[in-house]
Amino acid sequence: MKEVNATDRRIGELVLNDPCSLFYRLAQELPGEQVIINFGREKLLVCQDSSSVQTILRDRPDNYVKNFGSFVSFFGKSRLTTDGDLWRKLQKIGQPLISRVKPGDVVQQTSLFYGHAAAQLRAAAKNSPVVTIDGFIDHAAASVVMKTIFDLNISDLPTQFYDDLRILLSYCGKTSWNIQDTPYPMNPLERNEAERAFGDVKATILALISRGRSDSITADPLLDNFYSAFSSDLDLFGEFCTLFFAGFDTTSSTLCWALMLLAHQPALQDRLRQEVLQLPEDLDGEKTHAPSKLMSAFINETFRMFPAIPILSRVAVENDSVAGTEVKAGQKILFSIIGLHHDSTFWHAPSKMEIERFPDGDPQGEQRKHLLPFSVGQRACGGSKIALTEISVALTVLLRYLRFEPVDQQPVKFKWGASMRRDGGVRLVVSKHDK
Repeated sequence: MKEVNATDRRIGELVLNDPCSLFYRLAQELPGEQVIINFGREKLLVCQDSSSVQTILRDRPDNYVKNFGSFVSFFGKSRLTTDGDLWRKLQKIGQPLISRVKPGDVVQQTSLFYGHAAAQLRAAAKNSPVVTIDGFIDHAAASVVMKTIFDLNISDLPTQFYDDLRILLSYCGKTSWNIQDTPYPMNPLERNEAERAFGDVKATILALISRGRSDSITADPLLDNFYSAFSSDLDLFGEFCTLFFAGFDTTSSTLCWALMLLAHQPALQDRLRQEVLQLPEDLDGEKTHAPSKLMSAFINETFRMFPAIPILSRVAVENDSVAGTEVKAGQKILFSIIGLHHDSTFWHAPSKMEIERFPDGDPQGEQRKHLLPFSVGQRACGGSKIALTEISVALTVLLRYLRFEPVDQQPVKFKWGASMRRDGGVRLVVSKHDK
């Protein structure tokens, strides 16, 4: 195990300002190792090894409560931010909305909304071939979640909604670790802007909830039960936000990384498109929602290289020992999913994209312990099957109509919010395919 001080090589600044870059660096320099980062009186344990992650998240989850900082103050109490009995109660209320979604419905709605996104990207490329794709993908992914889970349309969302959401998530990401005596050096204007964005986002979400309540009274008993279940001790806004934000943000992040990778891998992009062209243009959800081995391998390699949720944070309830390291009650633990996915002691040449790692499409054997895009254990993502279907179908639709090329070869810089994004967005040359 390696110990570093927060002052060493700007480590402290990176934890607060650019944690994703830090964890890629730790994965390269200290692959598969536990790392202690000293912040004065506080010792932050960073786990990059499969054994620690499996022990804490799968075997002893009740001894490690979630650490979400400003996410709780802004987005309330939900399955994402709570533990224990409250988490179990919220899971019983919200999970049925996810479980009832049929793969065919996901295929249908994904085809529709990403078809719209493809048309919008083509239109944007007429003005300038270089397009920042994130906003288009965000809107399509949010539309799929809102329609399939809540049976709501979000076409009338204000254009500022997604910009406000990014401002808010960026602020929460910067203030999420709660490191003792080391607050994020926040400009008061940044806090004020986050509070303004939160007010606008909350007003929009509450309007959607109000519409959903009125529509569900007779149309959808399950939705009616969802809205009726919330009382003064249960946070409807928080749980709605979790189902909505967690449902679309990570999917959108993965798709943006995937398209960036394909832009830099034209031969692979062509191979995938040739497969896509063998499928009917009007996808039948009951027949085509299962991706090919090639598509599955590419998606899993995207997950490995750029995990949408690159870091998980917990706080120990009682003293423990994890993979030989003593953990004190109250100690904060960061699980580096980046470190797990880029462990050179397990993955050969982890910084290179190699879809051959997954010859059967999906991870096999020990790979399953070293590839955790949806976490593991009882708190693993409840919407993973929906996300996998949506990502596959979205890529199918986008590759049918569009070609993506890189703008330049600049190194990737990261932005951490609720998910890992490319700083400045993913800018690509977008062009229409001639059939």
